[in-house]
Amino acid sequence: MLEFSGSYFDGKTSKAHAVQVVFDGSKLSLAGDNLQVETPMERVEIEPVLGNTRRVLNLKPGRLETAALATIARLEELTGRNRGMTFVNRLERRWGFVLLSFVATLAVIVGAVIYGIPWLAGVAARSTPVSVLEPLTKQTQQILEAQYLKPTKLELSNRVRVQRIFDEVTQEVAKREGSVGMYRFELLLRDSPALGANALALPSGTVIATDDFIKLTKSDDEIRGVFAHEVGHITRRHALSQLYQGVGIFALASFVVGDFAGVTSIAASLPAILIQSGYSRQAESDADGVAARYLIARGIGTKPLRDILERLEAQGLGGSIPSLLHTHPATPERIDELKRFELKR
Repeated sequence: MLEFSGSYFDGKTSKAHAVQVVFDGSKLSLAGDNLQVETPMERVEIEPVLGNTRRVLNLKPGRLETAALATIARLEELTGRNRGMTFVNRLERRWGFVLLSFVATLAVIVGAVIYGIPWLAGVAARSTPVSVLEPLTKQTQQILEAQYLKPTKLELSNRVRVQRIFDEVTQEVAKREGSVGMYRFELLLRDSPALGANALALPSGTVIATDDFIKLTKSDDEIRGVFAHEVGHITRRHALSQLYQGVGIFALASFVVGDFAGVTSIAASLPAILIQSGYSRQAESDADGVAARYLIARGIGTKPLRDILERLEAQGLGGSIPSLLHTHPATPERIDELKRFELKR
């Protein structure tokens, strides 16, 4: 038998009745001033423990509150109630376990950001139909046209030459990448004082090349190398993966702080997010590999791509240009990697 005191609420008024409670193994008996209540134990719900707060027992009808924490814990043991939650409460009382739980949670979040989200973003990007990418590309292109791009000033003969190179590159790279017929590759030649010498790829197959970029090149092979690099970004879904990764991190942060309203507002901002998303180091290396394999297969080698990358890095861009529009950084490491790639072949 267990005995303890508590406060009983009958559910009809807000008045608390001071009572003495007895558990005889099958029922709870409550006795107080002008009050006598008996409730079979099978009708009693013991709410899980929460720190050192008063324990609550729902008697159906009525509610019993008590500060007799040890007694209610014993009652739970005798009746087999809340076994899992009792164990959790014991763990929560141990600071070492709480600290370990915090560290483990932090490790999971960091692991998700560094490894989990990029992996899932890559899977999602590769699984996204090209038809879904076309509206995103169109909206992004409209933003770029309005803010950064003007009609090309290249002579017709020059435009025809560059288009021919682009068609050759897209056909061969698509074949090597197993993407024949998947994308509607399109070259847009544009004048852009704001971007300078630049080339960039949009997810559904559009490549934008500026007049200054064409003028900066010294050979058709340099153009081929850069176009192959940009087509590599398309076939490997790098821009879309970066977009999904950015959205994933935003969603994870919203989950952690409990703000889910912001997640639903992402869709309309996708083009702007895409423009602001730069490529990861791994994505650049991956696209370099696509271009290197193409150039080596043609017997050209990677030198033309290395040369134009060095020149693109030298001319640079202003800090106000969004990430996607920045000329891809031709770091010494990338140049050395292209050299090593060629030696391996």
